[in-house]
Amino acid sequence: MKTPYFKLFILTLSFLSVIGCSTNDEIDIPVDNSCNVVLSETASVDMSVTFNASANGNGTISSLSYTFNGNTETLSNPALPWSKTVDALAGYIELTITGEVSDGDITVSFTGDGAGETISQEHSCVNSN
Repeated sequence: MKTPYFKLFILTLSFLSVIGCSTNDEIDIPVDNSCNVVLSETASVDMSVTFNASANGNGTISSLSYTFNGNTETLSNPALPWSKTVDALAGYIELTITGEVSDGDITVSFTGDGAGETISQEHSCVNSN
């Protein structure tokens, strides 16, 4: 024979289990808003190279580096849109950015043209929160 205390105990446990399972709990899932890009190519001839960076929405670049003629130039927090045209000797060309984008995009690219050769690289980071 079950006692009234046992029934009360079961009733209390049932009540607490329903209250403990609230559906209004929000779970924070971390969102990766980082945008880290390295574009590179080797030019076989001297050429004019144009580097570009732009953002739409909430995109920012904290560091931008471009390499030509064996030298690397680095900019911190460049104003966007950004563009730079250089006369590059044959060799390694690189554009590197570190940034963040939420609800928008960041696009970086470079193009080069000289002595009948064309090079081109482009990448976009897109995020919509």
